[in-house]
Amino acid sequence: MVCVQPAIILVSAEHAAFLLDEFGRYARDYDLYTAGSCAEANEVARRVLDAGGQVALFVSDTELPDAHVLEAFHKWRTVIPTARRIIAAHWTYFLDRAPALRPGMAKGKYDAYLLMPRGVRDEEFHGAVVELLSDWGSTVAKPEVESVRIVAPAPDALTSAIATTPTAWACRPASTPPTPRSAARRSPSARRRADRRTRS
Repeated sequence: MVCVQPAIILVSAEHAAFLLDEFGRYARDYDLYTAGSCAEANEVARRVLDAGGQVALFVSDTELPDAHVLEAFHKWRTVIPTARRIIAAHWTYFLDRAPALRPGMAKGKYDAYLLMPRGVRDEEFHGAVVELLSDWGSTVAKPEVESVRIVAPAPDALTSAIATTPTAWACRPASTPPTPRSAARRSPSARRRADRRTRS
């Protein structure tokens, strides 16, 4: 399993193919996986992690063959605590399961209780999905641009050469004296003040 993008894991014994089709619009930015049970989803999540990937979202049907949906979220949360969690209830179960499941959302056991889409372009459903993915992306996801800090026990020629390149300017320790390259960046009045200090 090669994980390049964050994963979305869709869990349903009966509606996995439907959910995969519905989540097809996210396939450009996320790797989509399906599972038919709690245990299978757990295995998929572990494989994603072992491959160095991240799971952004679990989407589960209310009806799982091997666990109650809240128990399933608890198990998945022990593997990946940062993934967002949605219950996508099929319309035949939506009203019946809501009273028992909604208190779990209030306690933070999952993030949204949604009606599984029944037609094309269900933007209310996808609006909630996008909001949770955006929240995950801004608080959890690995940054798209890595930053670097140069650490050395003492200043030497190599670290000075690296630290004085324009891209590493922000990484330079405050105790490092300015180099001719950095002195040229100062304003004329700052250079005059520095010259006066060196003469006195």
